[in-house]
Amino acid sequence: MALSRTATRTGRAGRALATAEQELAEALREIERLKTEAERETHHARELAEKEIGHLRETLEVERAAKIELAAAHAAHLADLRRELNQMRALMPPPAPLPTAPVSAPDPAPSLTSPRGRWWPWRRG
Repeated sequence: MALSRTATRTGRAGRALATAEQELAEALREIERLKTEAERETHHARELAEKEIGHLRETLEVERAAKIELAAAHAAHLADLRRELNQMRALMPPPAPLPTAPVSAPDPAPSLTSPRGRWWPWRRG
């Protein structure tokens, strides 16, 4: 009887061990599947990011070229304006000297806005 109990226990332990090994194998397969999926998604995300970076670089280059072109156009326009201004200055006669005003005597009438000559109703005098 003891021998049959030991065999039963050994059989149960063997089945439990086989079940545990099977669950472990399933867990390892699931881990590998998840790892592969994560690597695939990471690779896809990296490709999308690189593509977006490429588009941004192209946009930046186009904008930079447009700004350079605009700056060159502005510089050319300013050069044209300077040339026109110099041509106009060459056609104009030199300015006449400003006349000097003669020194005049001070106004004998008191100013109505001057504090000294203003009549104050509260002052008597």
